Amino acid sequence: MAYGIVELLSVFAHNVDAENITFVSADDIENGSVFTLGTRVTGNEDQFNAVKPATANIAKQFYMAASPIRVITTLGDGSQFVDLTPNPKAFINVAGQPIDGVALKIGDRVRLSEDAIGGSKGSNTAVVATNADYKLNWGAAISGLTLTLLDTTYISVADGFGSQRVTAYDFIVSAIA
Repeated sequence: MAYGIVELLSVFAHNVDAENITFVSADDIENGSVFTLGTRVTGNEDQFNAVKPATANIAKQFYMAASPIRVITTLGDGSQFVDLTPNPKAFINVAGQPIDGVALKIGDRVRLSEDAIGGSKGSNTAVVATNADYKLNWGAAISGLTLTLLDTTYISVADGFGSQRVTAYDFIVSAIA
């Protein structure tokens, strides 16, 4: 399965530690997915629960999963190995493990692989947070989190046997609430 890839092109959070938070989720979350700030994780006051977008929180501050790519391969006996493959399309933030989340601000620019976005592009020129889905989805601009399409591009991917590229899109955060 191919998972989403995110590249933070120009984000406010790069220079502000308070805008980078460690999250934990009960669900697997792809890089490039979004969530809001939940309660502190029991027993670890430096981590917060990731809350799936919902109609009730669509106007809150959103964070985007942007963890360093460390592909964890789990064998049938439960043993785990890290980085057996360098392919970022094989990476997902595993449920219960720490996730790096960056606060999105109006004017931030991000690049998302095609796999990081739900729905069908069609004539849509924006991706939005939607009820009950961590992934941003193609759609019309809304009053909640909206990223507006700037350009179609590619992300180069080393897959261990050479390199290839995947279709990606550059976006600018145009609305948060």
